[in-house]
Amino acid sequence: MRSNRSLGLLAAVLMVLALWNLWNSISAWNAPTGRIDAAVKHEVQAAVKHQVQDDRAKAAETVYGNSPERTKVLGLIRKIRAESDMLQADYEAFQIYMAVKRTRKVPGDVAEVGVYRGGTAKLICEARGDVSLHLFDTFEGIPEVGKLDSTVKKGQYAAGLEGVKQYLKDCPNTYFYQGWFPATAGPVKNKKFSFVHLDVDTYKSTLDSLKFFYPRMSKGGVIISHDYVWFEGVRKAVDEFFADKPDPVFELAGSQCFIVRLR
Repeated sequence: MRSNRSLGLLAAVLMVLALWNLWNSISAWNAPTGRIDAAVKHEVQAAVKHQVQDDRAKAAETVYGNSPERTKVLGLIRKIRAESDMLQADYEAFQIYMAVKRTRKVPGDVAEVGVYRGGTAKLICEARGDVSLHLFDTFEGIPEVGKLDSTVKKGQYAAGLEGVKQYLKDCPNTYFYQGWFPATAGPVKNKKFSFVHLDVDTYKSTLDSLKFFYPRMSKGGVIISHDYVWFEGVRKAVDEFFADKPDPVFELAGSQCFIVRLR
């Protein structure tokens, strides 16, 4: 059964590539005259859109199987993405949700640095149980970039605090800290944490966040950092910080890494 699904998914992907090549051929053929047949363009775009939607459904069936819990979480993830422009892929968001849920038995609050429009915060809120959620962001975009942060720019990913508060108004025991972390971390300096999500995009912000939270993680607590695979600064900060520590850094599918506090 699993082999058949895999073959079916491969065939669907090949179909999308064929349609994409067809569209490129049509566009190139008409380029010299500057004219594109609107009816043909619409037909190809509709076919590609339909095939992509079908592929998503097949991929979800392959990855999530027939598990009612997984299917429910996938629905939640896609609802939140539509509401908040959440940047994480489905499987990345699923990994966050399950990490938060499975660390409920670990003592401590949960936190996120890099909130953007509140999508992953909403996901964490849905999974955390009764513990407090602490959210840190400038809410004015990335505050500073260095020479290792060429993939982002200052001010990118800005989202107003009031809009995020409104979006998360139904999440009780949620606290907002606006400003440059860790300068805003004073109110939580004596707390312990079971889960921390970092989505800060730069070397300095990642390193500062790890320096603050790692000593405050309970044994068995989890840190997930976004963009570990894609952003040089994030990867260097994580690898540098954990180089002399016993906790292994697990590179996950997509762009994340995952650390469990061992002791």
